[in-house]
Amino acid sequence: MTIAGIRRRERVAAILLAAMALAACSTGATDPDPGSSPDRTVASPTAVLPSLPAEGRPVQPVPDVRPRGFADPPPGSGLARYREQRPSWRSCGRLQCAQVLVPLDYADPDGTAITLTIGVRPASRGSRATVFANPGGPGGSGLTFLQGLDQSAWADVELVSWDPRGVGASTPVGCWDDAASDAYSQLDQSPDDAVERSALVAGAQRLGLSCLHGSGALLKHLSTADSARDLDLIRDALGLTNLNYLGLSNGTLIGAIYAQLFPDRLGRFVLDGAVNISHSPVLQLQGFDRALTAMAGWCVARTSGCPLGRTRDQVLGAITGLWNGLETTPLVAGGRTLTQTKAAIGVLQSLYGGEAVYPDLLAALDAAIRGGDPAGLLTLSDRLLGRLPDGHWSQFAYAYPASRCADAPNTGLSAAWTDAALEARRAPIFGPVIGTDVECAVWPVDGEASVGKLTAPKAPPLVVIGTTGDPATPYEWAQGMAGQLRSAVLVTHRGTGHTAFGSACYSTVVRPYVLDGRLPPAGTIC
Repeated sequence: MTIAGIRRRERVAAILLAAMALAACSTGATDPDPGSSPDRTVASPTAVLPSLPAEGRPVQPVPDVRPRGFADPPPGSGLARYREQRPSWRSCGRLQCAQVLVPLDYADPDGTAITLTIGVRPASRGSRATVFANPGGPGGSGLTFLQGLDQSAWADVELVSWDPRGVGASTPVGCWDDAASDAYSQLDQSPDDAVERSALVAGAQRLGLSCLHGSGALLKHLSTADSARDLDLIRDALGLTNLNYLGLSNGTLIGAIYAQLFPDRLGRFVLDGAVNISHSPVLQLQGFDRALTAMAGWCVARTSGCPLGRTRDQVLGAITGLWNGLETTPLVAGGRTLTQTKAAIGVLQSLYGGEAVYPDLLAALDAAIRGGDPAGLLTLSDRLLGRLPDGHWSQFAYAYPASRCADAPNTGLSAAWTDAALEARRAPIFGPVIGTDVECAVWPVDGEASVGKLTAPKAPPLVVIGTTGDPATPYEWAQGMAGQLRSAVLVTHRGTGHTAFGSACYSTVVRPYVLDGRLPPAGTIC
């Protein structure tokens, strides 16, 4: 039975959506007002920071904080108490929304519950399938994804998504305020000396502590494995026997873990833009180096010429020359400053869109290099970091580090410096300017235990899609995921940009598989 059928059968009033979630859905957003949310606190810039251990994270006591969405569990006992929920639905923008409860800690299902918000985009002409979708991140909002989706290619599909734990209209991570986020974003991600290193580490510590003070025990339970278990409870709540699933980017990790944990509940699974579960030696920033090199080649091949140079190397030299100059002389306009870090992040963000957005990226680069105008690159940087046009910061800016650090190994700060040196060597364009990552090394709670090597040995066939020019999830990662998940079939998308979503692969491969069960042959290219 489809979700629409469940709604018609039950015809019950919606009672679970909180006012904050309703306001978010009605505007197409999924998070509270980032400028006034009571979930957010600021770690004082003058506070004494915890000392850093020689190995591992500086784990701190968890304060007794109950973020929005903490609740008592449903009646009953154990995990079974969560499988009897029947959500009540209410319109929210283009969607139908509802809320369900899941355990904060799956090791203690009789303890505190948290709240997840689900969204359904009904089929516009007779539903042939119900498909769950996760847009990635981690920390990405499924509700925002569905609200903005062009449904023309999905008119006969009922699409379901959710804001994962820690995100948006579900029980959210709360951290510091807009001013603190602005200050943190100005820190140099390529520290050249002890002073810059100390500033970056202290900033990351204060971010983590603010999230701990604003989120309490939630910060300890944000792993992707938790989200996969949540997804199974959502499936139960919607009365579905099997789960059809489309996972994009980090959503492929949710899908792979789900296939490992619940193989008997898999319907048709598509994992597009695979993350690196196979320990491929290819680094993410190598993917972005390749993508920027491809953009430079596109520029010099234009019939109208390339304003940044006549050869690919000249174009790359102009871009890295801009970054090098910004290290000592940032560009300032309209009260905002374009630093080396923000310029590189702005370029990186644009590469997610592939060749379709090369003209916009070129215009932003040309304006900064030849005209000294930083506005275009600042706008691009803001999009990736989560800074909104009105100066507020979206909740994604906090859900992202909290979610990724929940999965990251507890290797400590010395390993972070070693990794930064490796990034600089292996990805010589982006690595030296944004290859330093200390956030998870100094995060104030431990990461959660892994579910082990992902092979999904009992899962039915599923599809993994890799894009040859994907900057964020290099093609080799899809090869690795397809090789490691025993029932997976690899589909190769020849193209640029992050994931194959919206490409011809979806009409020629994904729809026939999801709707009719036509599994593509191994080695399919689209």
